[in-house]
Amino acid sequence: RNYVITMVSEAVPEKYKATAVSAMYCGMPIGGVLTSVVALSLTADHEWRHIFYIGGIAPLILVPLLIFFLPESKAYLNKIPQVTTQKTSVLSVLFAKPRVVGTSSLWLSFFGTLLVLALFQNWLPTLISGLGLNKQQASYIQIGFNLGGSIGVLILGLMLDRLNKFFIVASVYAGILISLIGLAYSNSASSFILFATSCGMFVIGCQSILYTLAAKYYPTEMRGTGVGAAVAVGRLGAFAGPLVAGYLLGTGQSEIVVIASSIPMILLAAISALILLRKPDHSITQKEPLGTVTSPL
Repeated sequence: RNYVITMVSEAVPEKYKATAVSAMYCGMPIGGVLTSVVALSLTADHEWRHIFYIGGIAPLILVPLLIFFLPESKAYLNKIPQVTTQKTSVLSVLFAKPRVVGTSSLWLSFFGTLLVLALFQNWLPTLISGLGLNKQQASYIQIGFNLGGSIGVLILGLMLDRLNKFFIVASVYAGILISLIGLAYSNSASSFILFATSCGMFVIGCQSILYTLAAKYYPTEMRGTGVGAAVAVGRLGAFAGPLVAGYLLGTGQSEIVVIASSIPMILLAAISALILLRKPDHSITQKEPLGTVTSPL
């Protein structure tokens, strides 16, 4: 995914990067909606395999289109003569003096946000069922979560290109907190659907914003490395989220406790993202030669 983000951000003008990355990223929640709709239509137990057939074939159909129509980055082509051949490690590039705080903040934001996103993507149906709702209601709530994500990704991407980024990011994380609290204290199917939809809109939309910020923060020569490293750290959070939920449920904690346990990570991610926005945009200000990345050590 990080390579796709890098290619999309390089294929459009600077002022449209957030919109383009968000439009690309909304494919994930739209796929989640379609998966839930297909799951509702399946009647036999063995028909779940059709979901994997569709998910496996569809990307293969798109590969030839990408090969023929995706342009090379103009910024990269213009900077090829300026790139040095000096061997440089990943860590020394990412944590060079001007980028220490920015990279650290970006990693913490990815970790915390993806932890919460993965927790809900994997455990939301179980949490809902544990609160007394039936399978059909749980499917509708899952659809609402992913549909809200699709809407949030597109709207927030457009807003990020046009409004103050600090205000947008602060508002999005505030929306996540309100949605989590509302979800924890919901007592009816309609309120669950409402807050699950808003939670998906803000959490998935927020992750899309982080991808955009990462792509804009690093210069062209190291954009793939920077975004890829941030995504890798985020995947650690995505791995930890479901484990935390499973552990809490296994020790007898309630579904409300599981939902509430994600709030501290969202606060950490919010603070880190706001710190990142106070750092300069190195995709614009970076002037020193970066060298060729060779190894993480």
